[in-house]
This record gives sequence, structure tokens and C-alpha cells, in this order.
Amino acid sequence: MALKESLEHLSDAVTKIYEAARTDSKTPLQSLFALNEIIQYASESRDIHDVVVFADINNFKNINTKYGYGNGDSAIEKVGELMLEYFVNQLNAKAFHISGDEFVLLLNFDALQDFKDNCKYFKSCQVLITDDASIADDEETQSFTVGVSFGIAVSAEDSDFQEIKSRAEVACKKAKSIGAGKFVEWDDELEQTKLKEVRANCFNCNVSIEMSFPSVNKSKVNLACPFCQDKMKI
Repeated sequence: MALKESLEHLSDAVTKIYEAARTDSKTPLQSLFALNEIIQYASESRDIHDVVVFADINNFKNINTKYGYGNGDSAIEKVGELMLEYFVNQLNAKAFHISGDEFVLLLNFDALQDFKDNCKYFKSCQVLITDDASIADDEETQSFTVGVSFGIAVSAEDSDFQEIKSRAEVACKKAKSIGAGKFVEWDDELEQTKLKEVRANCFNCNVSIEMSFPSVNKSKVNLACPFCQDKMKI
């Protein structure tokens, strides 16, 4: 009996650890670990969700600088709560906090229009100040607002999960340039602006720099070394 009870306790402990790993520590959403499980399943079964959304809190670095990291975490928590309310509970979406100010959502295609309608609730999300020690003495504020932008990519038969997610991220960057509470849906035109990270080398002064530029224009890029002005090779 003692052995049986010990095994049951061990099984319960493993289950709790597993569930804790699947739950995000800063929001009521699922974690990156949980998303990676779904990605792994999708790669093995080719069962890709209809719609992948990439979401990003606008100007989050400035929020941390102005209000402190504790209040930055409060902003992440608030956005997670709103995503739970407007996307998970209302649209049966799956939502994940993957890192810092970034989120991923998985939707069924029939919920896409409702999702777009609900994006407006993320134009100005009010966050209560929870860490007064991080606020300057002359700041007499009890709350601040954050906004979220969204990139949407619809699944395609010839693309895997990571490619669809990458498209959603590109669309999100475009949405951030438009404003908070906005969404952009990926299309072929956006593909032209998709940035690739590359390293360029100067053979004259041996400098190496990293840069980003639209992948389709790589052959047209002519770069001069910022130090010696000699032509650089990509």
C-alpha cells in the first residue's frame, strides 16, 4: 500500500509540474512550452490551425523605462487578461505568452471576423500602477495605458506552422506602424517587405556588421562600410 501511495503521489507531482510548465507565469494564458507542444504535433500530423496571430505590445521598452519592470509585468498581465476575455472565452481561441511583450493566438477561420472586431479593445488598455517604487517622485499617476497590434496569417497547404507564424510576425510589424488596436493580414505584397537578417563583411578594414533588409531586394543592395567607405560583401 505504501508503494502504491508513493507512486500515486509521484504521478500527481509530475502532473502538477507538467501543468505548471504549460501555464504562463505572468498571465492567465498558456506558455511557450505549451505552444511548442502544438508546433511539434502540427509538424508530425500536418494539422495546422486555420489562423495564426502574432501580437505585440507597442512601445513596451519605453513602458519599462518610464514605469519600471514591475509595472511592465503588470501591463503584460493585463493584456493577457484581456486576451483571455475577448479571444479565448469569446472565440474559443488558444492564446500563448511566448516572451516579453509577444503573444501568439490560434484561431478557427470562422472566428476570424469576430477576432478582427475585438482588436479595437486593445487600442488603449488601462494598467494600474502596482509598483510605486519604480515611479519618479514627481509622477502623480495611478495608472497608464498600453496598446497592442496584431498580425494575421491564414494557413496554407504548402507552408508549415513556423512559416505561417513568421508571416503573422511580419504582418504584426506592419500593424505596429499603423497603431495600437490595429491588425494587418499577411499577403503577397507584405512578403516583399519581409526582412532578412544578414552579415556583411568589409575586406578592407575587416569590419563585420549585421543588418536587415527585404529578402527580395538582396541582389540590389549596395553597401558601403561605415568606417572606410569601401564596398561591403554580403
